[in-house]
Amino acid sequence: MYLSDVKNGAIATVKHIDSGCEMYRRILELGIFPGTRLKILQNVPEGPVIFEKNGSKMILGRGMAQKIRVE
Repeated sequence: MYLSDVKNGAIATVKHIDSGCEMYRRILELGIFPGTRLKILQNVPEGPVIFEKNGSKMILGRGMAQKIRVE
């Protein structure tokens, strides 16, 4: 399952990032690594994914969220 598939209110743990070098680097710069826990605040079908990581609210575009595998 990808971050873009997680329902509102759920907590997901990052397992793997499926992307090229540039996007992978950008995701890591945001502090999103395998093992990171994310609480999904808002995930709508055609918009960005809004989540909380360590008490901070973050937003990822759908394209990036579709590259982050979670469980």
